[in-house]
Amino acid sequence: MSTRSRRRYKTGSEERRTMGEEGNIADLVKVLIEDRKSREAQYEEERKRQRETAELERAQMREQMEVLRRLVESRRADDQDARTSASRTTHEGEVKLVKLSEQDDIESYLTTFERVMRSYEVKEERWAVKLVPQLTGKAQHAYAAMRAEDAGTYQLLKEAILRRYDISEETYRRRFRDAARKGEETVSELMVRITDLFQKWTKSCQTVEEVQNLIVMEQLLNTLPAEIKIWVTERNPRRLLRQRKWLITICGHGRRRATVISCRKENRGREVHGRVARGRTRLQNK
Repeated sequence: MSTRSRRRYKTGSEERRTMGEEGNIADLVKVLIEDRKSREAQYEEERKRQRETAELERAQMREQMEVLRRLVESRRADDQDARTSASRTTHEGEVKLVKLSEQDDIESYLTTFERVMRSYEVKEERWAVKLVPQLTGKAQHAYAAMRAEDAGTYQLLKEAILRRYDISEETYRRRFRDAARKGEETVSELMVRITDLFQKWTKSCQTVEEVQNLIVMEQLLNTLPAEIKIWVTERNPRRLLRQRKWLITICGHGRRRATVISCRKENRGREVHGRVARGRTRLQNK
């Protein structure tokens, strides 16, 4: 082999060796890069698991703290209720009531009774039990006439007593319209009294519209003749505002009824006058 050929062979071998080494380095770099990516992915996965674990632990801790807080509040509420119940029981035993007398105004008596019960923090379901022993006369009769299942409810007992004394919404309406200062009553006291009368008159109204309808109905009845007003009031006047045709029918019927009543009264008057005249004539003849 000539010198030139040997040189070419040697050069080619060196080039192939160099290319092989470069290929090995590239493969090595590739392996290193992949290994690094794998470690980073594992590290990120580990961090994610740690975050999830920490979040779960924090959630469990918050839940435990909430349970503990509710338990403490429940115990505090139970202690407060126990103290309040004991206090109310003590207060109820301290209540001193005066028997109802014939000279007492029943409304003032009941108002005073309710204020005393609230002052001593007596539960309303116990009010009837406290009131009944103090009742006398008409109020006692009203209680005795109640059904047994209703007699223990204060509001029903109060309504029964007021009915026995002939006190109703109409009573409060008339008092409200006729309200005026009494003696040395101040303007402030008069305002309180008028407000109380209005509230009692409109007690059955649940909305502003119902109060409005009540006042409109009152004014409507005031425009009717006396005979028709009495006839309508004895029935169901609140239906007037809900059924206009019914109102027209009632007013027409009321006019006819008023005419009949008026004629009957005139006839009765004539009959009485005739009887009196005949009686006088007989006496004169005797």
